[in-house]
Amino acid sequence: LERVREFYDAAPTEPQAGARAYRLVLAHYYNLLIPAESSVLEIGCGAGLDLMRFARGGARVTGVDISRTALDLARQYFAVSGALASFVLGDGAALPFPAESFDLVYCHGVIPFAPDPTGIVSEARRVLRSGGEAILMVYNRHSWVALAAHLGMPLGHADAPGFRTYSRPEFEQMLRGFDEHRI
Repeated sequence: LERVREFYDAAPTEPQAGARAYRLVLAHYYNLLIPAESSVLEIGCGAGLDLMRFARGGARVTGVDISRTALDLARQYFAVSGALASFVLGDGAALPFPAESFDLVYCHGVIPFAPDPTGIVSEARRVLRSGGEAILMVYNRHSWVALAAHLGMPLGHADAPGFRTYSRPEFEQMLRGFDEHRI
């Protein structure tokens, strides 16, 4: 955990232009699904780019990250934008929230880098309210993105400590605690 924290404190992420546009589309789509005033938790919020989209959609947002540097950037981003959010320095595998606290738990591009990926999925399930939704993302080991990375196209932060990709059966195994899931 300390190696991962140090990595991201030294180099907080700013997505490349294409990835940024992709995430804006995703966040817009998710806002269509989330009623205003919903409570949203983002595990691994980084500089707060996705979290801001949820806030602008009317959600009450909370961001958790292990990187103090990333959280400082997120706080500044929200302060300048005039948006409200709560930020917590912490590990997504040991969330400091009571069970069933959030309507949506969002974790995009974090699980592949986490020291305890199964712990993050378990905690996401624990803090999710009954009837809520979790949106979790991993890198597919058998995808065109993984192939491109293998051929030399850089995959964002693939040099991070503990980076891993997943097969579909591995990801399904991680999700087994949820009543239902879609991949």
